[in-house]
Formats: sequence, C-alpha cells, structure tokens
Amino acid sequence: MKKKNFVVLMKMTEKGLNVGKDTPKWIRKAIEDFKKMEGATLNGFYKVMGDNDFLALIEVDDDETALAFVMLLSSTGYVRTTTLKAFTLDQLDEAIDKIS
Repeated sequence: MKKKNFVVLMKMTEKGLNVGKDTPKWIRKAIEDFKKMEGATLNGFYKVMGDNDFLALIEVDDDETALAFVMLLSSTGYVRTTTLKAFTLDQLDEAIDKIS
C-alpha cells in the first residue's frame, strides 16, 4: 500500500500565543503521541515565518491517521490547522497516465 503524504500548516491561536516559552513542550508531546499511531511517520516539523507559524510533513497509511494528527493538534487549543494532501512526482505521472 502506498503511503499518503500531507502538509499540515498551523497558526497559533490567542491561547497558543499566551503559552510562550512552553510552546516546544506541547509540540514535543503532540509529536510523541503522533509517532505512537500505527502507520504514522513524521518527516519534519518546522517553525516557519510568514502567514503560518508551524509546518508538519507527515506520511501515513490512511486519511484517518492524518485526520487524527490534525485533531490532536487542534485539541490543544494552541493552533488552527490547514491540511494539504501532497502527491509525489511519481503519483503525478500516474495521474497524467490516466488521462492520456
């Protein structure tokens, strides 16, 4: 079965901004909980500059595992998320082959 890739963008909420120096602690806890999920791989978690505050790159067996991660993050009340399903170039080739 092919793994599915997702980009999870996060913006801090007012509650999240008030946590301040404890931000790395809740992020590490969320990452630990995600890694315990079957079929879940975290390929990167970054603090970013711009419209978003954080970005996570995840690889999962199914959409439900990605949804669980997003729900886990959102349940902290510290971030709002936007989730993007991502496709590799090989997957793009496969999609193009279907219409050619």
